[in-house]
Amino acid sequence: HVIESLMGFVGDELYFAEWPDLVGKTFLQITCRFDDAIAVGIKCEKGKIELNPDNSYVIQKGDKVLCLAEDIDTYSVNDRSRSDALFESAFKKRKRKKKFTSSVSQLEREKEKLLFCGWRRDMADMIVQLDAYVPPGSEVWLINSVPPAERLDMFRDKGMKGELRTKNLCIKNVVGSPIVRRDLLKLTALDNKGISTGDEATLDEFDSILILASNVKMQISDSNSLSSLLIIQDIQGKLIEEREMQLVIPEEIEEIEERNKRPCEPISEILDSRTQKLFSVARCKGYIMSNQIISAAISQIAQDRDMNAVLGELLQAEGSELYIRSVSEYLDLHTNERQETYQSFWFVALRARQKNEI
Repeated sequence: HVIESLMGFVGDELYFAEWPDLVGKTFLQITCRFDDAIAVGIKCEKGKIELNPDNSYVIQKGDKVLCLAEDIDTYSVNDRSRSDALFESAFKKRKRKKKFTSSVSQLEREKEKLLFCGWRRDMADMIVQLDAYVPPGSEVWLINSVPPAERLDMFRDKGMKGELRTKNLCIKNVVGSPIVRRDLLKLTALDNKGISTGDEATLDEFDSILILASNVKMQISDSNSLSSLLIIQDIQGKLIEEREMQLVIPEEIEEIEERNKRPCEPISEILDSRTQKLFSVARCKGYIMSNQIISAAISQIAQDRDMNAVLGELLQAEGSELYIRSVSEYLDLHTNERQETYQSFWFVALRARQKNEI
């Protein structure tokens, strides 16, 4: 939903504009200089684009500021009348009972277990990008009808690509159909020769499940995606019910609660915008309109070619990415100072800049 909102022309978009009033100011100083926009990057006079630059970066003559705003004509530079007080308040010494990490890169992440249902021609590219995001020891399970031996050749795209190598991900191959219930009840990993490796998994074990669109007609692909999503949700629900019916003794409550955590919501890729209504009727929130996102991205690039570099960086592991984080990372919610819970967006923005985040 974040990507759809960012790339579409409904809501807020990214715009480059030159602001002479900001020349000589650091990127930190311009954090609160737009009432209706958020500064997220810089395009220097020589053409280099930098997202989330260092706080000490000084705006030069000819530089353009990249802002997230409703439209190019809906924002302007303010008179900084409230900036000084916000800076003093946001940068004061913080009293915290709980220690938080100073940046996203320093977060201790647990191993992830992901499931891809179906097959795409660019599967190897997806795995390479995913490998750069996940922590070491993570697993990606692939369930589709392609035999494991043939997948190796398909990863190479008929010799157009090199051998798929991963640093953090372990690939588990499963042969089956994502729309056949019995194939989804228990997943068994196979080696490249089609022999069981002994690794098994159930749908409630995964941190993320992605149902990929198939290479058939749009309506058939979306129908298969919706069917697979409903089957997966039903299996997950029954697995939870089975566990909740088990007797629990007090000494095991904490262990059982950890094991009985709610399963992830599967995400289904759909191609036809009309299918979105079916997902709403079925009360399915997990879907991604891939064609719509691609079309919106192309439209933004056609309007401003610099958006190619911006969107390219945001959608790959290298450079700056988008994260959803708890507000407690930026406000002192664990102290007796109540004013920390009633701060403006710009106060939080300044706290984020302390971590070199936007």
